[in-house]
Amino acid sequence: MSRANLALVLAAVAVSIALFEAAARLLGLSWTVFYRPDPVLGEVPIPRAEGWDRSENPVYVRFNAFGMRDRPRSQNRPRDGFRIALLGDSYVEAKQVELEATVGAVLERELARCPALAGRTVEVLNFGVAGYGTTQELLMFEERARHFAPDLVVLAFFWGNDVRNNSIELQGPSKPHFIDRDGELLLDRSFAKGLGNALRMSALGRAFYELAPDLRSVQLILAAARAQREREMAARRAEEERTAAVRAGTPGFEPGLDHQIYIEPPLPVWERAWILTEKILARLAARVRESGADLVLASFGAGIEVHPDAAVRNAFAAALGVRDLEAPARRLAAFAAREGIDHLPLVPLLRAYAEETGRCVHGFLGATPCGGHWNEEGHRVAGTALSTHICERVSMRERLAGRGAKS
Repeated sequence: MSRANLALVLAAVAVSIALFEAAARLLGLSWTVFYRPDPVLGEVPIPRAEGWDRSENPVYVRFNAFGMRDRPRSQNRPRDGFRIALLGDSYVEAKQVELEATVGAVLERELARCPALAGRTVEVLNFGVAGYGTTQELLMFEERARHFAPDLVVLAFFWGNDVRNNSIELQGPSKPHFIDRDGELLLDRSFAKGLGNALRMSALGRAFYELAPDLRSVQLILAAARAQREREMAARRAEEERTAAVRAGTPGFEPGLDHQIYIEPPLPVWERAWILTEKILARLAARVRESGADLVLASFGAGIEVHPDAAVRNAFAAALGVRDLEAPARRLAAFAAREGIDHLPLVPLLRAYAEETGRCVHGFLGATPCGGHWNEEGHRVAGTALSTHICERVSMRERLAGRGAKS
């Protein structure tokens, strides 16, 4: 092809794209794309991405320039600041509720009233990403969050699927995983293998994804690719339902969650996943300490565990063939005590609120009844509990420091 013909073809393509962009904007058409592949973290939010999330409760979602589902932030911390890095999965990212209703926003507002932090600028930075497990949350801290110099790191641990997410045996090689080899944690990056993944995760591929907030044509291409992944995910969920520890349709059953987590003692593959998870948590605690920050481990589970009706909870446990739904809570509490990690169990607090009010802290109108993600009340209860815990922690440290100065 001659240069003149090539120029004509390129000009025609450019005009076609421009016409498509103009028509899409005129008709109000857009295709939400929130994430792009990442060679280290597997997948990350696209900076400045925005659009509707209608998965459970319609919310218009915006990510900031750092790819955080948060208000605009600066990497430079205020001179008088108290900064928290909040790590977690979709519960922390919280696309199901308005930004000001998220657990991080509630925590930031409530901590601003803490007497021990009077006169300081409190910031709670949201590093939560949907689909992450503890491995990716550790990598998120190492790659991004620690560069914001937090005083405190809060890890929101959701045993409903975090333990599976951490196991390449259970999850498959779809994201970065640690493998325990002779007692040493080694990072497995097989998720990035293959020409297609290599191209998507290259600098050029990442740049293409980051055009999505501005170009409807890019959005459409990526939305088509996402639709194919969603079809594959639906097939996996059908297989999950077939092999689940309790029948689909049982009150409390949720596709995508791991009901095997309540079986005690764990099945061998789940025991291996738990051991690996505990090692990853211990490594995160060590990395946080090395950075000069402190760690709070905030744990919680599925909606059935905090259902306002004890009879529904007990019936679900009976269907599983277990005495109660407390096995993951007991295991995590014992681990935190052994490792000296500050642990805040959120399940008892969420359950107490649900029982007292008769209202579910999970779920939305038209979605899974009392299931799925936290609703606004769930975020408010969790954020307030975290604020109380952290304020008491800071106050105690100040008292101890004061005593030390007097002695």
